[in-house]
Amino acid sequence: MDDRCKYFIEYFEERVHFLESYCLERIEGLILISCCLDSLAGYVYKERGNNRYPQFKNFIITYSELHEYWNKISLPLLKKHFEKFGDTYHADFLRKMGVSESSYFQKGYNVDIPLPELMNRAGQFIFTPFTGELIKTIERFEYTKIFWKKYRHYSIHEFRSDPDRAPNIFDEELPFYNHETVMASGEENIKMGFPMKFLILSLKNCIKNIKKELELGNIIIPE
Repeated sequence: MDDRCKYFIEYFEERVHFLESYCLERIEGLILISCCLDSLAGYVYKERGNNRYPQFKNFIITYSELHEYWNKISLPLLKKHFEKFGDTYHADFLRKMGVSESSYFQKGYNVDIPLPELMNRAGQFIFTPFTGELIKTIERFEYTKIFWKKYRHYSIHEFRSDPDRAPNIFDEELPFYNHETVMASGEENIKMGFPMKFLILSLKNCIKNIKKELELGNIIIPE
């Protein structure tokens, strides 16, 4: 690996050091993580257009070593969406998948699964196959999409965190849930959170694996 590539890796490693030293649990940390992941994806896939989400998704799933989490669908948020639009049929199906409001405050609660597994398990409970439009709706609740729209968007474009971001009261290290009860209406407001430890680990792993690709000559950093 030449000196230019070494400098490239060291630059991002220094950003991680700064993040861990000064920006944990601060909006600046979330901005830095979002920018680093987005930038690294651009360097790897050479795409700089407006629709960069597909390359971001491919990047974080390929390089983070945490694809088994990033690939998941948020079943509680999807169920909330179905209920909002009166789709009790699919909301009931997700209830059978283990989505239970009474469990959102339990440490480690997470019944989320990837889309292929969700489609496979749907055959056990419902008879109507997933259509193209339904699949598009479900894909909006992939972890990668939630991070892109809620964390990256709010931090970079509005300099704030997602207003529905769940507080990490149990110091969870993996994506988690909790909820609040709106006193006036009694409505349950479901919240999801990506812990900073999870996001930092994702970024570190991405940098580590890009370094390996640079050493093998599989990635070329532009001048």
